[in-house]
Amino acid sequence: TAASPFRSVQTTLSIHLLPAHLSDVKKGVDEKLNLMLLRYSDAADGVVVAYSDVEVGDSIGRIMYDSPYIHFQVRAKLLVFAPQKESQLIGTVTKVSADHIGLLVFGLFNASIAAVKIRSEFEHADGVWASSISSDSIIDIGSDVRFDVTELHVTNGIMSVEGSLLSRSTGLASVPEPSPQPRRTKESRKSGSLAAEEPPRYAHLTPIHFAFTDDPIALWQAVVAATSGRKRAPYTGERPEEEETQLEE
Repeated sequence: TAASPFRSVQTTLSIHLLPAHLSDVKKGVDEKLNLMLLRYSDAADGVVVAYSDVEVGDSIGRIMYDSPYIHFQVRAKLLVFAPQKESQLIGTVTKVSADHIGLLVFGLFNASIAAVKIRSEFEHADGVWASSISSDSIIDIGSDVRFDVTELHVTNGIMSVEGSLLSRSTGLASVPEPSPQPRRTKESRKSGSLAAEEPPRYAHLTPIHFAFTDDPIALWQAVVAATSGRKRAPYTGERPEEEETQLEE
């Protein structure tokens, strides 16, 4: 079986809280941990997706020199997204063009496949990549595509994946089933009949709502649901800028 791109990391973190958090240290720690979600961590060597089993090492924090922060040692288990090169992932196509295919992996992580990394079996025409071997193998928006991981890029804490469809083991993983809904057109209103309408793109996607949550287990469960093959849309909320939490080995 293929190795999972997710792994669990047990680690100790150095959390720095302002004096305002001393009335509720746990809440302050949770706020700091929430700032790590969906961000790449060098110490964890991957993107932190969820956390659990949080324990504050000492009930008394430490003040260092003239720093206004109070320092706490916190133990936590992190769920980390860390795919390996040459492994395979499945992504849902969000963009198709002549020079690349854009995808979302688990509804969270951006991936792209350059045209030069798509084997010659596929040709771009009419806004899709179609196979010359199988008429049913058409890569379009909403298609699930299995691809090889070739590179991982991290910019400002955000990971993106670069992939390839050169291997014969890659390609279309499933074909989306359209479900047209009847609608009334101007002509059909006159005749009293209904006309079929193509469903809106992305209608099959269900969003995961990350509230930067007081319940990290709920976030973990949402990620587990995403990994089971259910299509998800990405969270697009903005994150407040805070100083980076340090992880210790």
